[in-house]
Amino acid sequence: MLKELESGDWEEAFKYAQSPDAVIGEKVALDGFTREGVAEVFNSREGENDEDSWLIWGRLHDGRFFYLEAWCDYTGWG
Repeated sequence: MLKELESGDWEEAFKYAQSPDAVIGEKVALDGFTREGVAEVFNSREGENDEDSWLIWGRLHDGRFFYLEAWCDYTGWG
């Protein structure tokens, strides 16, 4: 796992990547992904509870590209 993804916040955010809502592209595997599957991070932004979302995009070990957005408020992660 990449060092920048080791925090508990990224752990929670990536739980939503295991069953993605949509994958952009043609003939792409619709499988979810985990932090361990991330080969390269192009850019990311740490979020803040009840404020900004956690955002990240990059490339997976299987060659797919990904984008993940997750947020957390007083009700939990979403």
